[in-house]
Amino acid sequence: MIVGAGQAGISCAMALRRGGWEGPVTLVGREPHFPYERPPLSKRVLIAEVGPESLILADDDALAKLEVEFVQAEVVAIDREHRRVRLSDGSERDYGHLVLATGGNPRYLPAALPGADTPGVHVIRTIDDAVAVAHRLETVRDVVVIGGGFIGVEAAAALASAGRNVAVLEAVPSLLARVAPVELGEWATSYLERHGVTVRTSTMAASIDTDDDGRLSGVTATDGARYPAGLVIVGIGAVPEVALAESAGLRVERAIVVDDDLRTDDPAIFAVGDCAVQVRADGTQHRLESVQAAQDQGRHVAGVLLGTSVAGYREVPWFWSDVGEARIQMAGRIDLATDVILRGDVADDDFSLFGFDGDTFVGVATVNRSRDYLAGRMFLRSGRELQRSTAADEAVDLRALARRPVDPAR
Repeated sequence: MIVGAGQAGISCAMALRRGGWEGPVTLVGREPHFPYERPPLSKRVLIAEVGPESLILADDDALAKLEVEFVQAEVVAIDREHRRVRLSDGSERDYGHLVLATGGNPRYLPAALPGADTPGVHVIRTIDDAVAVAHRLETVRDVVVIGGGFIGVEAAAALASAGRNVAVLEAVPSLLARVAPVELGEWATSYLERHGVTVRTSTMAASIDTDDDGRLSGVTATDGARYPAGLVIVGIGAVPEVALAESAGLRVERAIVVDDDLRTDDPAIFAVGDCAVQVRADGTQHRLESVQAAQDQGRHVAGVLLGTSVAGYREVPWFWSDVGEARIQMAGRIDLATDVILRGDVADDDFSLFGFDGDTFVGVATVNRSRDYLAGRMFLRSGRELQRSTAADEAVDLRALARRPVDPAR
């Protein structure tokens, strides 16, 4: 049984069937939708460029062909002793193995913030969220985005392309600061500003303002500036959904703790995706919020159950994002880099950042440079050394170098 029908959950279900799993597979999802992909929610669905139906990963027919039972309900309790779950409709289901893919919940504005609950203040986490924003945009010209992570940056670029007046407020000194080097955040600021977006860093919302009729009218920032708004989008991160695991007595340290094979402290229960943190044998913790990690982890658990995953989960994390017409691609843990090597031209939206921790290459972030991204990912997967001087030298074909066989004598 798989609890959660997001990217991790459906990936696990598909991988089980494609790998030859012969037992029953049940996928339980609490949203009133078939499994769907989330990345377009903050971009193309937001501005009604595509409809939500285009995001469906598996409909009734596809699930039937896979012989996956899809249950639209919420699991409210786990009975670990009897390997049974209770659903929100009061029914109970037995399981042999349980995979928790419960994802995360968006952070909301603090309740103490004046106007935080004003109609027109939205998060973007689900299809229903994105559709509600798209509907409101039909009559709105001014938008404030609170939060300068990837959701906020993607949404701001999409809204600007749709002709809206957009302001972004970010609490820390750089956009994308939690996941990327400051150099990428500086580029994102420049890109948005070139497309008409007002960007204010080191700035938070002091209040959500309304007019005399109680309708949303704007946002006042902590520096005293006021930004008009008929819509406010909040993108200030997410928190792992761990309530079910906690109530079942599983080990939780902000997220559900799993081992090398993504198994919890109950050998019959796994956890994957945004809800999980992997604690490896060396004590290091690894948790990444991305669609790619969720998919990879779902497939890994399927391999463990099928007996085909013989080593612990060690996939190199990777990620992509479309910001307007620019494509960002990242691999590894560039957020851990102590310094970066620039390759290319930032001003032309055509560059790569190779991150190093000391002399160790730890990650790459690229803008419109897929070849460098792929090369960096290949270096990280192989574990072979990448020198700083090599990364900086435009004359070196990094992808060809990454493909070169390693000399066993070295």
